[in-house]
Amino acid sequence: MVTIILGSGGSPDQYIYTIKPGGAPPGDCDYTTLNNWESGTRSNLVTQNRINIAEVYSGNNSITGSLVISTGWTTDTTHYVEIHAATGHEHTGVWSTSKAYAYAASGLIFSNNKDLRLGKMQFKWDDDGAQFFLSQGTSAWAAHVDVDRCIFIQDNPSGDYSRGLTLGSEWWSGDCTIRNSILLINHGKRLLTNTTLRQGNHRIYNCTFSVNPAVGSSWSTPYWPINSTGCLVTEENNYYNVNSVSTWPSVYGYFGPSSQVVKGTHTATSNTEAVTANLRNIPYSTATFQNITVDSENLRPVVSGSNKLLDNGANLTGSGVTTDIIGTARPLFGGFDIGAFENDIPICWNYTARYKNSNKLFKASGCGNFPKSLQVPSNVDTSTGKMVDDGIFISPDKYKIV
Repeated sequence: MVTIILGSGGSPDQYIYTIKPGGAPPGDCDYTTLNNWESGTRSNLVTQNRINIAEVYSGNNSITGSLVISTGWTTDTTHYVEIHAATGHEHTGVWSTSKAYAYAASGLIFSNNKDLRLGKMQFKWDDDGAQFFLSQGTSAWAAHVDVDRCIFIQDNPSGDYSRGLTLGSEWWSGDCTIRNSILLINHGKRLLTNTTLRQGNHRIYNCTFSVNPAVGSSWSTPYWPINSTGCLVTEENNYYNVNSVSTWPSVYGYFGPSSQVVKGTHTATSNTEAVTANLRNIPYSTATFQNITVDSENLRPVVSGSNKLLDNGANLTGSGVTTDIIGTARPLFGGFDIGAFENDIPICWNYTARYKNSNKLFKASGCGNFPKSLQVPSNVDTSTGKMVDDGIFISPDKYKIV
């Protein structure tokens, strides 16, 4: 049964529909696919003062063919359509069919021209020429789209074109915000597009983009084409792993009249930039350290004091960025990390130190920014060198790292 959360003070009621693609028993879910939910709940959300929410569970693919949110809906910025993963069924930062997901083996996976929110979902499509339309319309429409904590993968083992995400197409002139998300393209070229005739104001914050191009083909250099008139993209704290692509602005390709991308001052835009000592990124999993490889969407930064992606992002709390892709609070340990992940493991260190004006050596360790007050180990007395109890701290003016 649909869950209804009544609004107060005139705010919209929330209608939450459970989507259980695993074939739940009758009465245990509202729909088994997002397609059936979309066709079965189309309505004028503005006059009904509603927000229509699809809460997706794991168990199987949540779509059957292209999911199109268009005809039959009336929305605005406060009466919108939302698709999110149910609590406990959201991804853990890597693609997994054991979590809530939508997959299209061929053809268009998604098209929308309504006010929309996407949260904690996984989307994957394999068609070489298809793309994911955050908004596409054949008539003037100013949709507002908000994407947070999502994974998008386009994998084309037999092709090399790959359009990626399309922020706006045809006559669309709305705006899109994407936060804390991953876009991985294998054997492709285009990262994000905004195409044909209309303006758009888009914001891209704390995302990780990775493109593995079909080297040697005409599409071997990934780029971000924006050929609309007057399109504005503002971005910050993003990491672009684009395999052999030159530095900014080549990764962004070409622009239409008066269009521009405002590059954030805390953004890594090429492998060359990201593997130097100034801005180093070696992705890892919680089990094993690894480099980015084809078909790998695990793009977390290595926990290392030399990794400049850690704590070097701009503070985007005022722009609505308060967590990372898996819900870890931002910031941690001093500042925002660059990319989709916020490191939740403190940077720790070990040193040999001695007291100033003394020859007494001891091992010091700690976590966080250095220097910190150091904890003296149990076998050191500050005056005699004899063993003492744990818990004695000394400040940086009392020791010297050797």
